[in-house]
Amino acid sequence: MEEKENKPLLPKKEKQTGSKSVMKMLLLGLLSTVVLGIVVVIAVFTFGIYWMGWQGSVTRTAIDTIPYPVAKVNNQSILYSEYLEDVDTLKMFFANQVAEGAPAEAVPSESDMQQNALDRLIFTAVLEQEAANRGLEVTEAEIEEEFSNLVAQSGGEESLAAELEALYGWEPVKFKLKVLYPYLLQQKLGEALTGDDVLNADAREKAEKLLAQLQEGVDFAEMARLNSDDPVSAAQDGDLGWFERGMMVPEFEEAAFSLEPGELSGLVKTQFGYHVIKVDENEEEEGEVTRVKARHILIATMSVEEFIDARVKESDVSKYVDI
Repeated sequence: MEEKENKPLLPKKEKQTGSKSVMKMLLLGLLSTVVLGIVVVIAVFTFGIYWMGWQGSVTRTAIDTIPYPVAKVNNQSILYSEYLEDVDTLKMFFANQVAEGAPAEAVPSESDMQQNALDRLIFTAVLEQEAANRGLEVTEAEIEEEFSNLVAQSGGEESLAAELEALYGWEPVKFKLKVLYPYLLQQKLGEALTGDDVLNADAREKAEKLLAQLQEGVDFAEMARLNSDDPVSAAQDGDLGWFERGMMVPEFEEAAFSLEPGELSGLVKTQFGYHVIKVDENEEEEGEVTRVKARHILIATMSVEEFIDARVKESDVSKYVDI
């Protein structure tokens, strides 16, 4: 019986290889179609959002999913979703104000609210950048401490949470992120700016000249009216009235409680600027001063708002919406 020759099944192998190639091409084609479809969808929404002003529910979903920027500040993007959220928050806040009796004509226009929301986001972005440049940061513990203070003032956490929901539609987590974090960061930057003698050289020079005039006998009340950057006390000849310990910032309190009636302080630097203090009267108990009636003249250092506004003007800001 004649044996069959065992030959490799080359034709069959070639057929399998061909099938795999066809499958690979089909998958690549399908993938390309999907990618192209996604690109087209993104392009359509991009056109609708930036040129047509779409803000419907489907568009909002796209904005929440795709990180569309509404602006860029020194290469830091501000998300469109965050901008729309802030605009919605303003609308809700003012709607609540009207419901509680505020006149409708006092409500800003939608365009004004949009501008306010965008300006605030740009301000916060520059604030964060400047704080980072100075090595400043806000810790979770600091945020929780500030929140606890608000809870105590509001009569409990549930009460505060209900108020935040009613006013802004926010949960406490959102409030901490959107309000407490920038508030505390702004405080820290303010303290850093006050301590910057180079930045505040003009204010210090003005305060020193004013102090020299007062030491020569110029009338304190007149100088306060003409020069003080504290408008409330300036209108009262610099008068602050009576105050006890714990009512003023520490530096101011230490200086005021160490002066005798009629005595003039040197320059006293606080977070607000340079003060010259004059004590009119004081009260003592067992040889210790417990209350002071004093006047002051304030020459303010640069505020955080002024500083950041100036930095915003110097920054590379691109806005992608027309308000």
